[in-house]
Amino acid sequence: MEPEEALEAMSKVEKDLKPKRSKSIPVRVIHTEGESALVEWNDDGLHRAFVPVEEVSEDKCSASVLKAGVPYGVDWEKYIQINVTVAEISHALHRAGFWIPKDIEQRVIRAQQAINQAVGISAAGLRRAASNDQEE
Repeated sequence: MEPEEALEAMSKVEKDLKPKRSKSIPVRVIHTEGESALVEWNDDGLHRAFVPVEEVSEDKCSASVLKAGVPYGVDWEKYIQINVTVAEISHALHRAGFWIPKDIEQRVIRAQQAINQAVGISAAGLRRAASNDQEE
């Protein structure tokens, strides 16, 4: 092997051994304390995690650092179970007296309550389930 070829081969090996940087994701810094930052980002939904402050630069952070960060918040999807059809929501609205858009305009909060009741999700129930799970 010629020296030039050897240098080229070594360069290629070094390049392959270098850790690959994952893509940078735009983040919003929520709070910093000491050497950690609570950041928020949106990829397939909103996420928050604690990451090292030095890993955040120009409101960006690498995807691998975000993935390795300490998650912040509750995964609400774990506690939400919906077993309702569109027809059931429609019937709940009719039973509550909502037949035309003007009905909803006049009683928005009550319309939302009727929908929530049909869906079967309550904020208190979600809080209770998540709190109980975190206490265990």
